[in-house]
Amino acid sequence: MNEIFELRCQHDELLRLLSAEEQKNMKVESFFDPFRKINSFYTNEVLVDTWKNARKAYERMLEPVEKEICSKLRKEIFAEQTSTPTQFMREF
Repeated sequence: MNEIFELRCQHDELLRLLSAEEQKNMKVESFFDPFRKINSFYTNEVLVDTWKNARKAYERMLEPVEKEICSKLRKEIFAEQTSTPTQFMREF
């Protein structure tokens, strides 16, 4: 249950950084599809591999989202860095 909670929280936090249009284009609504075939409340040793495979599939689907967010953050950080010295000079 803890792992499901962590995955869901991470997923929600990442999605907050994307616009609705970006989410739609990346088809994020299908990211949890690999988990839909698994009964998360019933565990045994056979399902451990199924869970691991579903998690790997989820992580592969998430890669483009992570790259997009990194790109957005890089642009934002570098935009702030280039504007900061100018703002600093104006204050003096």
